Amino acid sequence: MTNNLNYKKQYFEAQQKEIELLFSAEQANPGSIFELVPCPLCGCSDSSPKYIKNKFSIVRCLDCSFIYTNPRVAENVYRSRLTQSESSELWALHQESDGVKAFNKLQYEFFFEGVGGYTAGQRYLDIGASTGVCLDIAREKGFQTFAIEWSDTARKMLQSRNHSIISGLESSVEVPFDWISFYEVLEHQHDPKKFLRQVKSKLNSGGIVSLSVPNINSMACLIMGSSANSIDGFQHLSYFSKTSLVSMFSEIGFDLIYVDTSISAIDQLEAFFFEQGTEVSKSCLNWIARGSDGNPKDVGLGYRIRAIFKNKNE
Repeated sequence: MTNNLNYKKQYFEAQQKEIELLFSAEQANPGSIFELVPCPLCGCSDSSPKYIKNKFSIVRCLDCSFIYTNPRVAENVYRSRLTQSESSELWALHQESDGVKAFNKLQYEFFFEGVGGYTAGQRYLDIGASTGVCLDIAREKGFQTFAIEWSDTARKMLQSRNHSIISGLESSVEVPFDWISFYEVLEHQHDPKKFLRQVKSKLNSGGIVSLSVPNINSMACLIMGSSANSIDGFQHLSYFSKTSLVSMFSEIGFDLIYVDTSISAIDQLEAFFFEQGTEVSKSCLNWIARGSDGNPKDVGLGYRIRAIFKNKNE
């Protein structure tokens, strides 16, 4: 049994070291690491401060209210460091931990059950595929499986499981995909609209997109603010609500099939209350969990947004 807590702890420690190195490099050579950007959603350049996390400024757009990191690590710097990041390799090992794999498998099964109607031989691409848990399920369902992944550790595991690896969405693909998924990936994109257009260009007409992203309107974020793990500044560049996510997909040319929020993040909330010296009863915590964990009367307070879209026939 692998020790997921140890890998997770090492991951956060490595990430902090990487952040310190970035700020040191910027101080030595101003303008070499960070960039100021307009709102990724509407293009407005006016914003107001919202949070500070890991030394990064997270702002709210004054036009559309979208929340994003600004300034942020420039894309060329981010991509070059991603391929040689100790934290990325540790995260891959964390994802292989027994409890994490079991949890993720349940999350992925939800999407396969929600879509249904697929036939053997269809082509499935998972972007940010990590070690291949989602693709293992897809293959069991009869899909041909393809992956985009940046971690060397994860890529080796994908290859050992015989999943086909492509270098990126920029690669030419002779046959489009029937289903493209990207779980906890969209928030990392420097240009999320460009990313979705690239996804659309690789997808069959009527093809499926499924994804999950952190929910900026989750109970955890509303109570904890920048103390919530999903607010990170460094790697999470865009902070979506259900409304902003669905609006962006619609603009790019996708029809919504399903959206909800899930995961209570009750462990984070309980630790937060304890650190604040606030006593919260178990019944109150259970009430929070019931209102946040993907129940049929979803009120949008879950830690993660889950969504399924269909490529419009054009």
